[in-house]
Amino acid sequence: MSNVKKRPAKLYHPENVPDDDWQPSAGVVIKLLLSVRISAALWSSIDTKTEVFGFYEGLHRLLYGDGFNTWELLDNTNYYCRVFLIWIYSIPASIFVNCFGDSKIVVFTCVRLMTGLLCLLGEYYAFYAISKRINVATGRYFLLFTILSPGMFHASVTFSDLSFTMICTFYFIAAFLDEQWVVCIISLLLAVFFGTPFIFVLGVVLTHATALKKEIFKWTAVFMCLCVPFCFVRLRVVASQLRTLPEYEAPLGHNNTGYEHATINPYKENLFFNWNFAIFYAFVGFVLSYKTFTKFRLPSNYEKRLFLPKDRNLLIDYLPILHCAFIVFMWSLVFGLPSTEEEHIAFPMYPFISLFAALAADSMLRLFFDKTKKLENNMYKNMLYSSIGLFALFSVMRAFSVYHSYGSHVEIYKGLHQELNAHEEFDRFNDPITLCIGKEWQYFPSSFFLPERVYDGKLNPRKFQMRFLQSSYNCSLQTKYAVVNNTTDTSIDENRRPTISNSLEFCDYVIDMDMPATEKEPNFGNMPEKWKPILSLTVIDANQSDMFFKNFYLPVFAGTLNKYTTCTLYRKKIT
Repeated sequence: MSNVKKRPAKLYHPENVPDDDWQPSAGVVIKLLLSVRISAALWSSIDTKTEVFGFYEGLHRLLYGDGFNTWELLDNTNYYCRVFLIWIYSIPASIFVNCFGDSKIVVFTCVRLMTGLLCLLGEYYAFYAISKRINVATGRYFLLFTILSPGMFHASVTFSDLSFTMICTFYFIAAFLDEQWVVCIISLLLAVFFGTPFIFVLGVVLTHATALKKEIFKWTAVFMCLCVPFCFVRLRVVASQLRTLPEYEAPLGHNNTGYEHATINPYKENLFFNWNFAIFYAFVGFVLSYKTFTKFRLPSNYEKRLFLPKDRNLLIDYLPILHCAFIVFMWSLVFGLPSTEEEHIAFPMYPFISLFAALAADSMLRLFFDKTKKLENNMYKNMLYSSIGLFALFSVMRAFSVYHSYGSHVEIYKGLHQELNAHEEFDRFNDPITLCIGKEWQYFPSSFFLPERVYDGKLNPRKFQMRFLQSSYNCSLQTKYAVVNNTTDTSIDENRRPTISNSLEFCDYVIDMDMPATEKEPNFGNMPEKWKPILSLTVIDANQSDMFFKNFYLPVFAGTLNKYTTCTLYRKKIT
């Protein structure tokens, strides 16, 4: 008897039925993914609340010795789990620092490119496994949804524990379908220790699958026993955080600006905005795929048990889809109930959304296709392709809308570099030169956009620093910023961010959104005798804009139904 391992049949194709559908080559797939991920690294939005102050500032501190952080993270057990992920990222990031020197924006971009590359390899491996284990058509649709989704465009280059978990999930799905159990364990191990403990549900599925297959079950069980204590500690911490999540500000690019709470849950709202029509496909993907499976793999009079095939081999063929559906159900049960505004929570489910949306798209034609009814076949094809075309259109509108509405908050810091390099000498400035931000703090793109030191036309160096001004924001997470310089200054009042004596005396530059003045937030545009505008860029006023058109950009209607203001770089006038 041969010892060669028998590969399972494809989902809709028995062993004697070939899947001769067209499959794009590896080079084409990688080039498509690479072009999209590079674009995402250059133009995707930056989430200040989660990404910047949770991860990039910690990475900046490891690389350059200083940065900003929140007391909540420093006093939080979950923070020390994040430190390991930041430390791992610091290894390749230190190489970028050695290569590019003081060009911190280039280092920042390289970190995003590295994250996008890790995601790209996981996406390609998942595409390969889906095409091999399910069918080629589902693999093509999976690739289409991952490439075009604005949610993936943002998440694929985001530096956070949940984005890292999403990347590990791509590898897990691919290895799970391809029955590469060692890769499954490694990807799950990385996701649990450096990502989120809730992804531990993947381990339950893996244990069940290896028990049925009777392959490396003992090693999987040992791995699960080792992970349980660690996950229990982290779950207690994260569970306590979930109770306070509704008090947090919505992430960058979303419905409120941080000064008032949204009436609609931004987490669920952005899940639709980031996937639009694909989210509806994903909801019905499991049901349609099972109906297609029974149509092509089971006789009409075949005996079933609890709607499942009674034959063990047939059940095992469909079991990977059942396992994936179980994971999505458990994740939705945990995170669909609390009214959280944290968009990143959905990141680990993005690979499953793409998978089930692809299953639905492929199943539709297989279920309704009838060789004797050519007219109806064309109608179903046109409906499917039209909906996918609308998905592509709305995805491009969404991605461009986020960049058009919020990209200026990053570009303004690039303009600051050009302004500093334009001076012949710095005698008129303070030492160190100080940039102040007030309400604009919520769009701060990280210390990677601030120079360590600047040089005037005579090559005389001067240090550069940033300080916060007092503003009207009073929510719980971002009210306790402390400047971290080796030690945390615990003498600062816990009820507000550190300020510079509530004075603009030491500010050389100010970056601010031009909004109506309040008691704590002046409008620097109304003080031309003291502050000179150097660069003004258009940004959206999300609270005063239309719900639909601020999330999906239309050239004509966006300008009329949305309200825009400016983000301005001011320089203090010397009298």
